[in-house]
Amino acid sequence: MDCPDLISDTDQVIALQHAATCAILAGAGPSRSRVLALLYNDPRARALPNYAMLEAMHCNKIIGPEQQTQFRELLKPHQNADLAGGSTILQRAVLERNGKLSLTVDSL
Repeated sequence: MDCPDLISDTDQVIALQHAATCAILAGAGPSRSRVLALLYNDPRARALPNYAMLEAMHCNKIIGPEQQTQFRELLKPHQNADLAGGSTILQRAVLERNGKLSLTVDSL
């Protein structure tokens, strides 16, 4: 996403942050895994406010309540929307991630 003549550095970083948030909240699957890897490997990602969550998702780390709260504070109102059943988009994404990790550990 390096377009120095078309997009300012600031706008590129903002776009990277938005892309990371969308990837974190996306449903689990191979497409999300590829996007998370691409974003995680971008050298500018480490400076993002949502980097800790990006790293946890990409590196298959368990995501605890404190990390969820910190990330939730970065979300826009529509990204905190309630889903059917009373959970939020973030809760669904974290449950999918932590549930997948739990199944992996159980199979060892």
